[in-house]
Amino acid sequence: MLDLKQAAASKLKVPLDKLLLFWQGKELTAAYDGRTLLDMNLHTGFSLQGYDLTEEPDFWPAVIDTPEGRRISTWPQ
Repeated sequence: MLDLKQAAASKLKVPLDKLLLFWQGKELTAAYDGRTLLDMNLHTGFSLQGYDLTEEPDFWPAVIDTPEGRRISTWPQ
C-alpha cells in the first residue's frame, strides 16, 4: 500500500504525510503499508477517497474518528 500511497501523493502533488486515503470507508494507515493490492483483494476498478491536509479539508462524505481509526461516515447514522 505504501507504493500506492506514494504514487497518489506524487500524482496529486500532496506530501505523503498530508494525504488521507480511504478504501471501503477505512483509512489506509501505516498499518497497511506492508500489504499488496493482491493481499487486500484490490483489482481493476477499485476506487479510493482522498483528502489533502495541506489546507483545512471539507470532509465530504464526513470522516469520523472511531476506536478502530478514522472512517468515512455512512448515512444515515
